[in-house]
Amino acid sequence: MPGLFDPIRIGSLEFKNRLIMLPMGLGIGLRSHRAISFYERRARGGVAAIITGATPIDIFISDKAWGRGGETKKFLSGLPRLTNTIHTYGTKLGVQLWQGNRLPACPTENEGELVAPSAYKNRRELTLDEVQDIPRRFASAALKAREAGFDFVEFHGAHGYLLHQFFSTHYNKRTDDYGGNLPNRMRLLLECLRKTKQVAGKNFVISWRISVGDNDIGGITLEDALILCKRLAQEGADILNVSFGSRRKDTIPDKRAPSGTFALLASEARKFVHIPVVAAGKISSPETARTILNENAVDLIGLGRQLITDPYWPMKAEQGKEAEIMFCNYCNINCLRAMYHPCRDDQLCSLNSEAGKEWQQTNHNEDVMSSKATEE
Repeated sequence: MPGLFDPIRIGSLEFKNRLIMLPMGLGIGLRSHRAISFYERRARGGVAAIITGATPIDIFISDKAWGRGGETKKFLSGLPRLTNTIHTYGTKLGVQLWQGNRLPACPTENEGELVAPSAYKNRRELTLDEVQDIPRRFASAALKAREAGFDFVEFHGAHGYLLHQFFSTHYNKRTDDYGGNLPNRMRLLLECLRKTKQVAGKNFVISWRISVGDNDIGGITLEDALILCKRLAQEGADILNVSFGSRRKDTIPDKRAPSGTFALLASEARKFVHIPVVAAGKISSPETARTILNENAVDLIGLGRQLITDPYWPMKAEQGKEAEIMFCNYCNINCLRAMYHPCRDDQLCSLNSEAGKEWQQTNHNEDVMSSKATEE
């Protein structure tokens, strides 16, 4: 059985251990001193890979998404500062690519036209041409990310965002080739994957964040989700990052949720695929992580808010200093406030006063840049 600190080969990459930092919408961007110092601290702490918070695909490829000329070039030119810094620690870096419910996929959720697979509340239905252009946009963004030095990308196909919605009959009422039966509802997702492998290279690693169920009426069932998992693996996905739900109360565990909230779901997915699977959801103690890795037969352990609270969790666990770990209490206060109020220079954790303020401790004195490079 693998240990937490055994390496693992994933496609063209080798992760130095089984610990991966999950993507979180923290409103800190990708290019600012604040962002670079925040992620650098987690890389220094010993995690094998970091996935930065969901980033709109269009800001990699179109000034229209920024609303002003020259911003895409400026954005791309600033990314190597982050990728080069993280690579210094032997840590792999991925960016989660995201298409929310706006066109274009803008830096904030308050710009762009509201859209959906089918007309829903105040969202209009995407035209067929718009749907068929989404794979090109994902692929182009992935290629730009690769050129900027990211080791891999993750497609955000979970948590009620657009790709999730196409797969769910709760949102998808289309009558064309992208709605109705299961193969049609998988079509866009698989096209995004195929196109990206074609454009960014078949050896470029792609992770897929997937909700393997939700609590919506007529939503995603575990049975359908497992079929999708199998198809994603067959079409070239290299990692499955397993989650649940379409709403915050389901996707982000709180104090009442059990440890390893989504571990059993990850275990079910692993039975259907030949690629590495990430287990996530309120994994705090190294003991819990080891148990999940072995008993649930998954390949990677996803750590999210626990690494905000204590970036040195991996190092302490490997050195047998577990008594020194500062454990997340899942209060969901500062970290979630940052999600809904980006650009504020607040600490990101109610327990760790340094979280989100690492750049101030490393004598960076430039102004924090706009954090409009993230999803939330």
